[in-house]
Amino acid sequence: MNKLFRWLLGIAAIVGIVYYSIIKFIVPGYLAQIPPLVSNLAKDYITGSIDIARVEWNGALELSVFDVQVKDKKQQLIADLPNVKLHISPWHALFNTNKALDRVYLEKPTIYLTLNKTEQWNVQDFLKTSDSDETPFYGILDIANGHIVTKTPYGEWDFGLNGSVDGGGNPKFAIDAKLLHDEDDLELKGLIDMKAVGSLTVKSDHFALTAFAPLAEEFGKVKNFQGAVADVNLLWTNSGEDIAMSGTVVLEKLTGVAVYGDEEFPVGIDGKVAFNDKAVKSDKLLLTVDGQTAQLNGDLDFKDKDNIQGRGLLTADLLKIKNEEVRKLSVPFRIIDNKAQINTARAEFGGGRVDFLAEYDLGSGNVVAALDVENVKTAPLHDRPYDVFTVDGSMAMKGIIKDDKFEVNLAADTVRLGWRNLLLQKVDFDIDADQNGLKINNFSAFTETGALLAQGTVSSAGEFKLKGSVTDFPIAPVLDFMGQQGSGLAAVQFDVSGTEDAVDFTGVTQLKQVNIAGLEIEEAHGGLSMQDNIVVLKNYKVTMAQGESVLNGSINLQGEEPVFDLDVETAGVRAEPFIKVVAPEVKLTGNVNNIMFVKGTLTMPDISGKFLLTDGSAEGYLIDKIETDYSYQANNLVISDCDIVALSTEAKLNGRMDAEKNLDFKVDIRDIDLSALPINDDTVDLDGYANAHGTLTGTLSKPFFHGDVSSKSIMINGEELTDIQCKLDSDGGIKNHLLGSFKQAPKGVLSAELDYNHEQKLLQGNIVAIYGNVRSILKMAKADYNVDGLAQGEIAINPHGSGSGIFVDVWVDDISINDLKYEEMKFKGHLQDKVWYFDDVKLMETKDVTDKGIVAVGGKVDLANGKLELEAGAVDANPALVTAFMSDPVEVTGDLNMFVQLHGTLKDPEGNGSVEVKNGSVASIGFDDFTAMLSLANDNLKIEQAMLNKDIYKASAYGDVPLDLFRSKEQRRDPNAQMNVQLNLDNARLGILQVISPMVEWGVGETQGQVKLAGTLEEPLVYGAVKIPDGSLKFKHVQTVIENIHTDIEFEGNKVALKDISAKLGKGSFKGSGTYALRSNEREAYQLDLVADNAEIASDIFTGRINGNLTVTPQRFIVRPEAGSAPPPGKGPRFSYRPLLKGEVRFDDVLVNMPTIPEFGEGESNIGLDVQITLGPKIHLYNKYLYDLWLAGGLHIQGSTLYTNISGTISADRGSISYLRTQFKVRSASAAWPIPGSVLPTVNLEATAKFQRYDIGMRISGPLEEMDLQLNSSPPLTKDQIVRMLTLQREATGSEATGSEGVDSDDLQNLMTAGLEMAVFGDVEQIFKEALGLDEFRVYSGKLRSGIEMDTRRNREFTPDERNQYNVLFSKYLTDNFMVGYTTSMDNEHHSVFGQYEISKHLNINYSLNENNENWYGLEYRLTF
Repeated sequence: MNKLFRWLLGIAAIVGIVYYSIIKFIVPGYLAQIPPLVSNLAKDYITGSIDIARVEWNGALELSVFDVQVKDKKQQLIADLPNVKLHISPWHALFNTNKALDRVYLEKPTIYLTLNKTEQWNVQDFLKTSDSDETPFYGILDIANGHIVTKTPYGEWDFGLNGSVDGGGNPKFAIDAKLLHDEDDLELKGLIDMKAVGSLTVKSDHFALTAFAPLAEEFGKVKNFQGAVADVNLLWTNSGEDIAMSGTVVLEKLTGVAVYGDEEFPVGIDGKVAFNDKAVKSDKLLLTVDGQTAQLNGDLDFKDKDNIQGRGLLTADLLKIKNEEVRKLSVPFRIIDNKAQINTARAEFGGGRVDFLAEYDLGSGNVVAALDVENVKTAPLHDRPYDVFTVDGSMAMKGIIKDDKFEVNLAADTVRLGWRNLLLQKVDFDIDADQNGLKINNFSAFTETGALLAQGTVSSAGEFKLKGSVTDFPIAPVLDFMGQQGSGLAAVQFDVSGTEDAVDFTGVTQLKQVNIAGLEIEEAHGGLSMQDNIVVLKNYKVTMAQGESVLNGSINLQGEEPVFDLDVETAGVRAEPFIKVVAPEVKLTGNVNNIMFVKGTLTMPDISGKFLLTDGSAEGYLIDKIETDYSYQANNLVISDCDIVALSTEAKLNGRMDAEKNLDFKVDIRDIDLSALPINDDTVDLDGYANAHGTLTGTLSKPFFHGDVSSKSIMINGEELTDIQCKLDSDGGIKNHLLGSFKQAPKGVLSAELDYNHEQKLLQGNIVAIYGNVRSILKMAKADYNVDGLAQGEIAINPHGSGSGIFVDVWVDDISINDLKYEEMKFKGHLQDKVWYFDDVKLMETKDVTDKGIVAVGGKVDLANGKLELEAGAVDANPALVTAFMSDPVEVTGDLNMFVQLHGTLKDPEGNGSVEVKNGSVASIGFDDFTAMLSLANDNLKIEQAMLNKDIYKASAYGDVPLDLFRSKEQRRDPNAQMNVQLNLDNARLGILQVISPMVEWGVGETQGQVKLAGTLEEPLVYGAVKIPDGSLKFKHVQTVIENIHTDIEFEGNKVALKDISAKLGKGSFKGSGTYALRSNEREAYQLDLVADNAEIASDIFTGRINGNLTVTPQRFIVRPEAGSAPPPGKGPRFSYRPLLKGEVRFDDVLVNMPTIPEFGEGESNIGLDVQITLGPKIHLYNKYLYDLWLAGGLHIQGSTLYTNISGTISADRGSISYLRTQFKVRSASAAWPIPGSVLPTVNLEATAKFQRYDIGMRISGPLEEMDLQLNSSPPLTKDQIVRMLTLQREATGSEATGSEGVDSDDLQNLMTAGLEMAVFGDVEQIFKEALGLDEFRVYSGKLRSGIEMDTRRNREFTPDERNQYNVLFSKYLTDNFMVGYTTSMDNEHHSVFGQYEISKHLNINYSLNENNENWYGLEYRLTF
């Protein structure tokens, strides 16, 4: 055993010696030979080279190789291996040297993969081809901290690499590695040989792809690529004949910007994709384009490359592509039999529906497609919101699209196209398209009025050749597209060819019924051609309603901008349409003739011509003529010899405006008719003529005028100013200076110097008046008050700069206000900081140093916050000043003493005052004293005490009246405000009625009671009672005294109860009672009962007894529509209420004396009537000059005062009438009312008279206003002969019977006497005119009047003496407008000579001279209503 051990030790020692000897002496030699050996051996396997720096052996089984570099055949570095460790298997080294190297360890290797510009990798041909599938490596390759540096023309990337490759199964290699990039990694595992046959699994939780954006931009045309893949689990297999993929991968928010031509839009993919062998399936894969997302579901099978199979569905609820919206998109597709098919893709689009079908043969390239569009409207263009296209119809395409081959046919025959308001119907086209361009076999479309036909070719190079025609085609849409409103029809025969840059066109065009922005063209036609980009117009006539224009010349389009050479001649056209198009802000009308020559370019035009406008207006100012020469060159506009004539006004204008719009014009205007100026203010009526001349300089945006304005005389609202001289300097902005003066009759002089800064809104200056006529100044301001006086003073406006105020210091001498005389009025005050100060304001009846007859005002009013501090007082002043400015002032007399203080604000004034009028009267009704104490506070006017005294009679009042009652209901601060005023009548007595009514002559009797006023002015409430226990009253012109008056009236708020009203009239009496509601239902508003019992009335006209009873109650009636108007359609009659007077009245023992027939006017009162009138015995109608008749009968009056129906008859069976101083005995007479609605009776009368030897008969018949008077005689005479005989009171001679003789002085006296009857019968008027040769002859009663007054006082009241005075008037026109006349009373006590000159239809100048040599001048202006 020991021996064996020794043997083993000996062998070990020998081996150790041998091992050491090999390492020490043999191995270094071999190691030195390894690098060149490896380099030589590598040539058998690679096309490049391997360089080794050095090799070390650790004495065991491992070699270390340092700084190994692997290069390609161009000696470019492929791999850099700084440290390679080789492990040798001793067993294999002894028995199988090919497998001796069992492990290789690479630490920090770097592999360089480079792609050149020719798409060749540097390792692409690195390995030499070999017949063997195996490689000389069967070990394990470990890689630690390796790098793969990839360089391409599109970018560089650095990958990390860790893992191993096991060659134990050579030629199959087992791979287990991780590829690292940034913070992500890909895990690769599998078995694969050197020919890439085998399988690999690829796994990763997340791998970012953003770094590889350059590849997406280069190969996918997607910029700004971002995103990642996640949950990668794929199996890749290669059988050597086929490649397959299985597994899933999640595309996580892959986004970018796709580039398509010149357009870019964002895209994205997000979702899961599954692979199964050669099939790909997507489930809810989201595809995003330009922010719009669609969902893709489907699968594709690539097993048979020549017959790919698949199907799917692309859907989207809403897609927005640019301005278009696509809704409910559904695109089902499938790939079968090598054909891609879309079967009824559908979407809602533009308010309509789109269906699409297509089939494409992937092999042959044949394509068939059909598109069905139903009422689709495209979205408007972004810069043209009205450009919306409407499409409806079907289109088809058929052809071949494959590789470079493109041949299709497009066709349609039922398409409808709409654009703006244009509708193309039956659009039919047949178009062939290929690589060379388009061939339009046919294109036609129809509108409501015309058609479009075309055919031709368009090459892919842009060359085209088209011919066709347009017939009655509407041009409104084209004008609308160009920003113009208009209409019309166009017809064109055209032949066009060339390219976009060189168009040749020949044709004839016609326009008709054209209206462009008010410019109406009846018809336009002419030749139009274009060749070499030169457009030629030849005799192109444009015809309008008035006149025509002719265009000749050319437009050269060869350069960068058009060059014009045109002549335009216009004759007799209206200016309005052109102005509306060219300068709508200018108001110019008239007839225009114009010759214009247009040359040059748009940027440098050369325009000249001659312009003439006649019979027009400018800015509302009538223009007879505007004639001028003009030119526009080098941006300079020159106006030469511009002559403007408007009525009497003539203006001359010469000058220029340069390129910088600097103005240099001279203006000279003569005889400006101020009455024709277009002044919109209807309160100003200007008349007269003025002259102006000056210069207009500055710029167009800031013109400056310097000149003079003068006039001898102008009228402002009928008031004359003379010698007007003004200088004006104005730039329309900061500088506006006016210096002027003028005179005013009789001796007034006014001057003004004003400066106005428009930017600062600052007016400064002074206005000075010397003896200014106050009445004239007021009339100029349309304040036509009866105020006279001469004013002097000064108004200073902002004398110390902005905000310094307005200072007024004016006094008026000899001022009269409605005939109230005041010797002087002073007004001194100023406005400063929005506060008006009344420094010294007085109205004085005399200039003497006295306190009597003065009204004064002092204080201030703050216009900003409304605060006021005012005092007003009067000392023994005329109270008529209070009513002086009323339209119909009541006569007021007395001595007024007043003191009023006001403070607070305009909104809430406070104050107090006292008023006293002594020895006063109102409308000639006098009183001894009136006093009142008033206070104003808390929006309430308090009547502290008010007392009216007349002799022993007194009436007093006190209470509160809220100011709210003077405001509208909407503006009242307290909607419940009510007045509370107490009236005390205990001491008034009945004589107070003299104060109330001028018709009361006197009254006697006490009044008892108090009345309280409450409520509002619109809805007053009255409480209290008034009683008259026993009184008497007499009215003027009535002899009967009303005695034993008893009155008991109670006021119950809204109701007035007339408990008892009774009185004695002569031997009879009357009684009354009733109620009246201030506000209530109209049906129950009032009721009044009146009873007369033998009431006796004696007056100048009527004396007699009255019996009867009457009631007054509301009556419902139908409102009749006004004449000429129809009631509203669909509505029934409209009802309202009116008073109804109903009852019976009987007249007994009556004497009526009316000197003339009463005039019946058309009253406005509407009172219902139902009254039975009975005439008792002794009804006597008597006038000593006219009639003496005894009447009988009765009437029933119904209807209303507006439409009266009278039934019954009044008859006279005895009596007489006087006609031309001849008494006619009445045989029979009657009056009836047969015409409904008329109060005028129809009269029938027969009477006879005896004159000398003649028996004369008279018959009167017909309506009162149109009575027919017939006269007959025995022996027989004509009517004219009878009238002449009775008028002249002598028997007619033979010559007079024929009307050939004149009238002597005796006859004239008889003519005057005959006028007594002319107020009743006017038949003789024509005889007097013919006999005397007059234009006017009239007999009238009353006060003497001249001819110009005859129609102005018909309703005045005459005294008894005046009523019994008769006068005669006659006049004669000496010329057509000059008349003289004479009028005299019958007693010759009064007479007058008068004359009248008619200036116009409405305006007369009058003059008269009476018996006292008093002259009267008048100006009469008549209006007819």
